[in-house]
Amino acid sequence: MRFAASDPCQLIDPRRAGLSRLIPPAWACLQLMLMGLVTITPLHSVAHSAEVDPAESDPVVARVNDHEIHLSAVYESIESLPLGDQIDVRDQLERFIDSVVREEVLFQFVLGSDFKGAPELRARIKQEILDHLITTQITERIQINDDDIRRYYEENLELLSHAHVRASQIVMASNAECAEMRRNIKTEAMFQDQARSRSLHRETAERGGDMGYFMKIKGPLGFEEQLFDMTRGEMRIFPSEDGCRLVRLTERDDTPVPPLEEVQEGIIQTMTRQQEARLLLDLLERAARAVKVERFSIPPGQ
Repeated sequence: MRFAASDPCQLIDPRRAGLSRLIPPAWACLQLMLMGLVTITPLHSVAHSAEVDPAESDPVVARVNDHEIHLSAVYESIESLPLGDQIDVRDQLERFIDSVVREEVLFQFVLGSDFKGAPELRARIKQEILDHLITTQITERIQINDDDIRRYYEENLELLSHAHVRASQIVMASNAECAEMRRNIKTEAMFQDQARSRSLHRETAERGGDMGYFMKIKGPLGFEEQLFDMTRGEMRIFPSEDGCRLVRLTERDDTPVPPLEEVQEGIIQTMTRQQEARLLLDLLERAARAVKVERFSIPPGQ
């Protein structure tokens, strides 16, 4: 770094708005370098090193550890100053570069200490980083076009129609018992009485066998979509882990599929959430490969 010979740790340029309160005394700056906490590539060395082509439009003017400071970053910092100060600073560019470098030195010093003694600062910066990652790695990468929306609409007509059915069940130990019960039950009231008194599935038995509502999508029972082939009051036998289920269709709503224009906004929201989930999972997997994580048991009584 090109320091003034009389003061190798001169203060950061006070015209850098809001930074004067962050400047350490000269001995602290010297201590950072002597302790080897940071390594600084001198300005003149970078300008003549083989790694940097002088013909490049955006040369590296300094390097703090592995972070390169480009000339464009220096000019961006200058442009953030009041207009009058910009004119003065451009006449003393090398001194301003020293100021930018010292800011980076201080920043990396705090990073290297893991913000010890400053948990609130660490929390604020962590939140800023997370917000940045969500914006750049997730929000800005979501891509949904008209073809995607129409394809989703055509592939999910049943789901978008909001058509649904309601069913009740009686769980028995064998198919023979279910078949006999189907022959004997004539009304909904009889079905509910038999469910309460004989069904092996006590949770639904307490409700007269009511299983709730179903949409025409695959579910954990394995026969949800087949319910839509039944008429109201019809009973069918389906397999169960406990033996068999005698299922009766109690309600049916065949709401037609709305036009694309009515559901387009909802489709966009759904597709956005799906892409957000995929992008977040990818980001977490990449991050997990780059860091070491240790988990510890919570002490008893904590």
